[in-house]
Amino acid sequence: MEQLYEMIAYVAEALSHKVDSSLFNKLRVQLEQLQRATELEADALLAIDIPNYRLPVNILLLETSEQIRQSLIVKMKEKNARKYDNRGVDWMGKNLKRKDLRATNLRGA
Repeated sequence: MEQLYEMIAYVAEALSHKVDSSLFNKLRVQLEQLQRATELEADALLAIDIPNYRLPVNILLLETSEQIRQSLIVKMKEKNARKYDNRGVDWMGKNLKRKDLRATNLRGA
């Protein structure tokens, strides 16, 4: 149940951002599915395959994150969007003081 509520919180937060209507509808449907899962009886809850619930949520949250970052990059009038892709970068020991990390993808960093 805890993991279901965690996913609900993430999807609800994603819905609070400006995203295109197609993604918004997918997030809304996903939220409804997760909420229905919390209403299951105890035995049915125990039988839930959580990774099968997490996968579509993860895909939608990645898409949401990308859209939010892209819209911020456009607002900042930045031409080089690649400089914001820092997935997996080792930041350990780096001085990030005064570094503008808005729109930066820090997944796995």
